[in-house]
Amino acid sequence: MNGSPRVYSGGQLVDEKDPVLRTHGHLFEDADTHVAARTARAAEMATAVPGEARTLGAPPPPLRYDPGADNVKDVLARLAGVADLDERRRILDAEAEGQARAGILKHRGDLLGEVDPE
Repeated sequence: MNGSPRVYSGGQLVDEKDPVLRTHGHLFEDADTHVAARTARAAEMATAVPGEARTLGAPPPPLRYDPGADNVKDVLARLAGVADLDERRRILDAEAEGQARAGILKHRGDLLGEVDPE
């Protein structure tokens, strides 16, 4: 005051009777607006899964499992853990079209619940 410089920092509360608001009020944000914006940012940050970036659109589709990237033992273990029959069939079809390893394909009937006709 009295001609001496004053410094204001972001987030600082300024009394509504402060003379600076008469001449430079357009540079200051209303307290309610500031609090609402901080609350919205906090809510947005809380919705993100730790370690993952937030996106505005739908998340990208999950990568499809490629049996060719694993050895026979790992592929069979993966197939045993897949509950969805269509996904098991997709993995087995990918194996048949790819490396076509007998150690995997010989279990196709068991993994898909198919009975071999004799």
